[in-house]
Amino acid sequence: MSWGPTQLRLLQNKLGLTDPGELPAWWEQVVHGDPAQRAQALERLRDYLDSLQRLWADDERAARQAGEALAAEQARRERLELALDSADAAVWDWAITEGRAYFSPRVLAILGYAPGEIDLTLALWREHMQPDDRIEARERLQAHLRGEAPHYEAEFRVRTKSGQWRWIRSRGRAVAQDAEGRPLRVVGTHTDVTDRRVAEEEVLHQLRFIEELVEIIPNPVYFKDRLGRYIGCNRACEMLFGLRREDWLGRTATDLRQDDAGREEERYDEALYAEGGIQTYETRLPLPTGEVRDVIFSKTLFTGTQGGIGGVLGVITDITQQKRVESELRDAKTAAEAASRAKSEFLANMSHEIRTPMNGIMGLVDLTLETQLSDSQRRYLTLVRSSSTSLLNIINDILDLSRIEAGRMNVEQLAFDLRTLLQEAVAPLEPRAREKGLALHSLVAPDVPEQLVADPLRLRQILVNLVGNAIKFTRQGRVDVSAWPEGQGGAAMLHVCVADTGVGIPADKLERIFESFTQADSSTTREFGGTGLGLTISRRLAEAMGGRLWAESEAGQGSRFHLTLPLLGVQADDLDHELRRDWGVAAAPSLNLSRDKARTRFETTAYRGLDELESVDASDDGESGLHVLLVDDHAVNRFIATSLIRRLGHRVTCAVTATEALALCEAQDFDLIFMDIQIPGMNGIELTHRIRAMEAARGWHCPIVALTAHAMPLDRVRCLEAGMDDYLTKPVEQDRLQGVLQLVSRARR
Repeated sequence: MSWGPTQLRLLQNKLGLTDPGELPAWWEQVVHGDPAQRAQALERLRDYLDSLQRLWADDERAARQAGEALAAEQARRERLELALDSADAAVWDWAITEGRAYFSPRVLAILGYAPGEIDLTLALWREHMQPDDRIEARERLQAHLRGEAPHYEAEFRVRTKSGQWRWIRSRGRAVAQDAEGRPLRVVGTHTDVTDRRVAEEEVLHQLRFIEELVEIIPNPVYFKDRLGRYIGCNRACEMLFGLRREDWLGRTATDLRQDDAGREEERYDEALYAEGGIQTYETRLPLPTGEVRDVIFSKTLFTGTQGGIGGVLGVITDITQQKRVESELRDAKTAAEAASRAKSEFLANMSHEIRTPMNGIMGLVDLTLETQLSDSQRRYLTLVRSSSTSLLNIINDILDLSRIEAGRMNVEQLAFDLRTLLQEAVAPLEPRAREKGLALHSLVAPDVPEQLVADPLRLRQILVNLVGNAIKFTRQGRVDVSAWPEGQGGAAMLHVCVADTGVGIPADKLERIFESFTQADSSTTREFGGTGLGLTISRRLAEAMGGRLWAESEAGQGSRFHLTLPLLGVQADDLDHELRRDWGVAAAPSLNLSRDKARTRFETTAYRGLDELESVDASDDGESGLHVLLVDDHAVNRFIATSLIRRLGHRVTCAVTATEALALCEAQDFDLIFMDIQIPGMNGIELTHRIRAMEAARGWHCPIVALTAHAMPLDRVRCLEAGMDDYLTKPVEQDRLQGVLQLVSRARR
C-alpha cells in the first residue's frame, strides 16, 4: 500500500506517528498499557479510522467526478468533430512562440491526401496557398494579432494534390496571451467553400450580364423600392432626364418632379401595388429642361430578398417622334385626300370640257359624212373621225387609270358566255387585221363551261387591249386568241393567251411595258404610237378580278400575253334569273332599265350586240316614233343629238334651261328625256328630282337618260341614284343612242 501526503498527515495528526512503519510498535504499547491508556488509544484509533474512511470516500467521489468530467469532455469533443465534419471544416492550432501548428485530418482530405500520406507542417501549408492570396491572408491575420480586428477571417485558394485550386475560408482567434497581452496561441478552422464561390461567381456573372443588358437598352429603365425611392436606373434614363445616376438614388418621383406628373406617377405606382400584373399607360412627361415628351410607362413589381414585394421595375418608351410622325402622316393623308379630290375634280372637269367639244366634232363629222361629199372630203373627214376616236380613247385610258389609282374601279361578278364575249371583243378588230393582211383567230377549249362568273365588261376591255396591241405590233403573220381551263376545284383558273408574230419585246423590258406611260420603244422615232396606259390598266384590272397578267416574248419572235382569272363556272339551272333573262323582254314590263348602280342595261346591251333589237324598224316616224325631250344648253350638242334622233324617226323637243324643261314636262307627255347634267337654273340631278316629284303627283313615269360629258364613276352613280334610268357619255355613239331609242320604243309598244 502506498501512502499519500494526505494519509501521512492524517496518521500524524490522529496517532502522532510520522511513518506507517511505527504502527506495529504503537499497537504493542496500546495492548500492554493500563486500561485508561488503552481506552484513550482506542479512541484515537477509532477517530483515525473514521477520518481515513471519510478520506477514502472523498477520493472515490473525486475519482467518480473526474471520470464523469472526462466522459463529458470526450462527448463534447465527439460532437465538435461531428459538427466540424458536417460543416466540412478542419481544425488548426498554431503555437506562435514555438512556430509549430496542428492540422486536423480534414485538412489533408481537403488537399486530396490520404491520412498519414504527408506530414503537414505550417511551412508546407503555406506552400500550398496561392501566392497572391497568401499575402492578403497574412495581412488579415497580422491585423488580428495586433488587435485591430476581433477575429481573423480570410478566403484564399490552395493547390490540391491533383493540381487543382480550391477555395478555403479560414477563421480563427487568439486564445492565449502572455503577461503583456501578446498572442501566444491561435485556434481556428479551415472550410472548403469552392462550390459556394463558383455559384457566387456564376450569379455575379449573370448579374453583370443583366446590368450590362439593362445598361445598353435604349429605353429608360429604373427601379424603385417599396417606399417609392429610386434604387437604380440605366444610362438611357440619365440621358432622358438630364440627371446623373447619383442624383436619382434615394429620391422619389415627387422629389425629382415637383409637379402633377410626379404625383400622377406615384398614384399609378399605388394602383400597381394594389392590382399587380403589368401596368401600361401613356402620358406627357415634363423634363427638367422644360421640354415635354410623350411617353409610355410600362411597370411591374419585382420580388425582394425576403420573398415579398421589393418594389417597382419601370420602362419608359419615348413616343414623341412617333406621335409627331403620326401627326405628320395624318396631315399628309389629309393633304393627299385633298389632292386626290382635287385631281378627281380636275379630271372630271377636264373630261367634261374635252368631251363637250369632242361630241360636237364627232357628231358633226358623222352628220357630214352622211351628206354628198367628194372622195377627198370623205377621206379627210374619215381621218378626222379616226383621230377624234383615238383622242377619245386616250381620254378614256387616263380616266380609267385615275379611277384605278383612286380605288374607285368597281369589279362585278356577273354570269356571261365566254365564247360570245370573245367573239364580240374580236369582231370589231377584224377590219384592222384584214387591212394589214393578218390572220385573226380565236378558240375556246371545249371543257370551258358555257357560263362563267366574272366582270365581263372588264374582261372585254382587257381582251380588246391585248388583241389591239397584237394587231398594232404585228406586220405580217397572225394573231391567235385562245382560252382553256387550268387546275381543279378552288384552284381552277381560266387561262387566256393572246399570241402574235409581231416585233416582240426585249427581255429587259417585259416588266416595264406594264408601267404607266411606258412603251418598249420610247424613242422619238418609234414606229408605233400610244400612251402606254393600256397594259397598265389591263394588269390592274386583272389583279382587281383576282387574276394575273404577264408577257413572254423575244425581240423579233413575237409575243404571248397570258391572262389567268379564277374559273367560276355556273350551271344553267343555277343561274340567277336576273342574270339569265333576255334584255329585250326585260325592258317591256319595267321602264327602270338600270340593272345596277355601276353599269346599265342599255350599255350592256350595246356591248352584247343589237341583233335582236335591230328587228324593230328604226326609220319609223310620226305616230310610231317617240316624243323625246332633249335638255341641253350647248347649241352644237343640241343640233347633233336632234339630228341623230330625228334621223332615227323620232320627234324632238329641246329645252335649254331647267325652268323651260319643267314647263314642257307640265304641258306635254314625253316618251323619253335625254338630260344633260350642266344646264342653267339647276343641274340635271336636281331637275331629275323635280321631274320625279311631279310624276309621283300625276301618276306617270317617263324614262330619263343622262346624256353628259361627265364621265367619272361617281357621276354615273349620282345620276342613277337620282332616279335616272340610264347613263350615256359624250361623245355619243350613234349605235348606242339608237339602242336606247329602240329599247324604249319596244317597251312603249
